[in-house]
Amino acid sequence: MPAREVIQLKKNLGQQIRIFEKLKDQLAERPTVQRSHKLRVTTRRLHAILGILENARGIDPTKKASKKLNKICRLLGRQREVDVLIRDCKKFHFKDPVLYRKQRKIYSKVKRAAQKENLVRLLQALKRIKKQFHRHSAIDWNRSRKRLNSKFRLWQVEMPESDRQFHRLRIEIKDQRYRLEALGHSSSKLKKIQDLLGRLHDLSILGEKEGTCLSLEKELRKLRGEARLMIRPTIQFLKREMVEI
Repeated sequence: MPAREVIQLKKNLGQQIRIFEKLKDQLAERPTVQRSHKLRVTTRRLHAILGILENARGIDPTKKASKKLNKICRLLGRQREVDVLIRDCKKFHFKDPVLYRKQRKIYSKVKRAAQKENLVRLLQALKRIKKQFHRHSAIDWNRSRKRLNSKFRLWQVEMPESDRQFHRLRIEIKDQRYRLEALGHSSSKLKKIQDLLGRLHDLSILGEKEGTCLSLEKELRKLRGEARLMIRPTIQFLKREMVEI
């Protein structure tokens, strides 16, 4: 890996750890939609960086920290899902009072999680990895390239058919987007399809939970069509970016 990418990776790791620490303390005090969203994105960015460092020499194994980050991210993801369901229920005129009870419950759970000692220990582990990385920079980037090729080979020959497949593709694109950004590469093309697939996932969840209506089905069809047009150009862009690293 070129020295420029290594320097950028070290810088981004330190920056994301500082953001994580600040947001953890804020959520322990009072969870809000904005704070939770920022922490969820930060955990994903950290997870992407740890994925790059997975086989770096001289650094503690990163899988344990990655699993803990995933656990936090899943909790924050459930919080976001409830918030978005409430918003979309209003837009499409569904009524579900149970969602408000779920919202209060999940916000309390997020606050308790932010106050636990587990997050303090995770933060200490991340800082230890950062220190070790600043002393060592031997990274096996070929393994990440192989992983990228294996993940996206399927989507080069066939299009997603179900909303579940679209969601799986979104997760893979999002992970690679955060990896590229951690290395200082542009990812604006990835953000567009990620946002589109994210909206498709939100509305498909709404349909599963609350039923469907004509306006919802129309929007889902439109989003699926737009996503299919963007998939192959996005994968080609990703492969080009990975070759340059």
